Amino acid sequence: MSGEAARTGGPDRPPAELVRSWAAIAATDDRYGCWAVEPGDGGPPAGTLLLKPLPHGVGEVEVGWHLHPDSWGRGYATEAAVAIIERAFAAGVPEVYAVVRPGNEPSLAVCRRLGMQPLGRMTRWYDVELEAFRLMAPVVVE
Repeated sequence: MSGEAARTGGPDRPPAELVRSWAAIAATDDRYGCWAVEPGDGGPPAGTLLLKPLPHGVGEVEVGWHLHPDSWGRGYATEAAVAIIERAFAAGVPEVYAVVRPGNEPSLAVCRRLGMQPLGRMTRWYDVELEAFRLMAPVVVE
């Protein structure tokens, strides 16, 4: 991962460790996973999108994205996040959270485009101050 992508919140663990970690998460609940973000033009993957339980949480589910800098500003994060959030809500997840490093304006903008509610800065989940956002599943009245 590039220094810039890592600075804005990308993973800093070796790839093999990340693969093992994601396999374990997906094995516990098939709502969770990590997916490649593939551009419609058939080019190389733009990055990854994730859905997983937040660490140290009480059932909160995180949506997150890590894109290569060459793919920034093209709408890939928003489009992919919408699809994964819809999938999560259809599977019964009542709300999703996003956590963003302060100053990561592109990801903060994605949260706003997704209609996520800002919750302020928190250290609750990752032991580092992050901007937290929440999106509740739509209420269906029959």
